[in-house]
Amino acid sequence: MDSSFLPSSMAFLVPLFDSYLSPILSYGMLLGGMILKVPQIQAVWVAKSGEGLSLSSIFFETIGYTFFSLHSYFKEKQFQEYGENIFCIFQNSLLVLLIWLFGKYSKTKLSIIVVSYATLVLLLIHKLPQDYHEWLGNCTILITLASRLPQILTNFTNQHTGPLAIFTVFLSLGGTAARVLTNLGKWEDDPLSVINFILATGLNGILFLQILLYREKTKE
Repeated sequence: MDSSFLPSSMAFLVPLFDSYLSPILSYGMLLGGMILKVPQIQAVWVAKSGEGLSLSSIFFETIGYTFFSLHSYFKEKQFQEYGENIFCIFQNSLLVLLIWLFGKYSKTKLSIIVVSYATLVLLLIHKLPQDYHEWLGNCTILITLASRLPQILTNFTNQHTGPLAIFTVFLSLGGTAARVLTNLGKWEDDPLSVINFILATGLNGILFLQILLYREKTKE
């Protein structure tokens, strides 16, 4: 953690945070990422429907996870600093598949999207020039907005949150807030990551508030 964010009287906490709390939070995020989407997947499976969930939000969220993972990988960060994003990619893929199946969407269209996504990832890993690696971080901020705003607007329009799982949103909110703390010390080296996590925390907070505000209508 950057000591400039703290009063001088509390500067002694910085080594303690960096040595103990930050690694604990990082590994906690990694473990949390393994089950983050499980409640949402279960909710869709039980309801046999993804009605109320924004597919565009899930698509953009998956792209955001992918770009951030690649951005972190290219910066040679340790796996525990971004690994939960990779677990979320696989869980989101399963979630999209369930929504697609229960919603009777075209299997051909789904196949095209899957192949296009895989091709994009391979091209970014093997063909993206090093000068453009930072571009992935810039895009992540915009994608974070695109991944949350459609779901927020859908909830506002419907006045309910459908099968949106409160546990998943709560874990996302806590996880992004924790990532803000663990990345503050890297502000000078990677400010885009900090900004992205602050933005994600705010948007996840709005989703969490919507679940609480609309819970009665959602039960109906």
